[in-house]
Amino acid sequence: MESANLIEVSNEELRFYHQLMQEYFAALTLKEICAARGAIPDEIIEPPNEWHIDLRLFDTAVEMGMEYFKNMFPYESKWKQVVIALCGIVDDVDPIIQQIAENNLFLVVDCAISGVEISEQTKSKIVSSLKRVVSDADDWAWGERLWFADELRRFGFKPESVEDKVEYYAGLMDWESVQELGEDAIPTLLKIAKQWGDESYYSEGIHGCLQELGVHLYDLLQYLLENNKDPAFDLVDKLQEDALPDLIAGLEHWNSDVREISAELVAYLAETVGYLSPSRWDVIPKLIECLQDPSWFVAKAAANALWRIGTPDSIKAAEQFWRDQQV
Repeated sequence: MESANLIEVSNEELRFYHQLMQEYFAALTLKEICAARGAIPDEIIEPPNEWHIDLRLFDTAVEMGMEYFKNMFPYESKWKQVVIALCGIVDDVDPIIQQIAENNLFLVVDCAISGVEISEQTKSKIVSSLKRVVSDADDWAWGERLWFADELRRFGFKPESVEDKVEYYAGLMDWESVQELGEDAIPTLLKIAKQWGDESYYSEGIHGCLQELGVHLYDLLQYLLENNKDPAFDLVDKLQEDALPDLIAGLEHWNSDVREISAELVAYLAETVGYLSPSRWDVIPKLIECLQDPSWFVAKAAANALWRIGTPDSIKAAEQFWRDQQV
């Protein structure tokens, strides 16, 4: 190899002129270490602890597409190519791939699609691990969710159930594909609207899909609660006084959070339209009943709604509520 200018030996030092050769010999040594230890050393496959994120570019990130995100997250491990080479030279790659999947999901797809033969059981474990991150990533970790949704795509994942399709396409921010699923997508969209929280890079797309699919306000009330109320407020903007039947039903819901947001939305509606039509005043008795709600937060929201409606009866009830609070 020295005569082929692949290496240079000088003063007992070995220098490689080709990075791939260096990685190959490192992989051979790592193979021996794995045989002795029964596993890859943890420090070789630990996940990255640094992320290359330019906070100044977050506002335009979505418009720049997936390749931009690939340059944005995370720093590659210096051992990446060595571990990939290791997967190609071991007799049984499945234990290696499974160990990587348990320790570093950022690396496992590159190893699994490098041309090695892995079992269906191992493939299934990888998919399950990636799907779990897409579904359960922390509210703030929108980039992590997007990254692993794209890793599923690279791994060749083909979602079958409607729930898997919605989470997968939503994870990729492929809202057109979500909408093509039709009304069947609504239950899962409502679930992730609550579960993924108020992630600005996802909530707008989820909200848009819900509106396009004609979701009912009452459904939003039950699922959103405190996590991301914007879709409910925007739907009230769209429906105006036609939102009141669903809001009245929400005031009677068993969950106090639903009752509270329903009262908040009545207050918002009253403020938005300026004055409720007399034909819609049937909401007033329901709000007065809510003043006796076991939840003080529901009662307070109802009092605020009554005040904003502004009829003599509603103002009188609201004033009495606040007087009672001072006793």
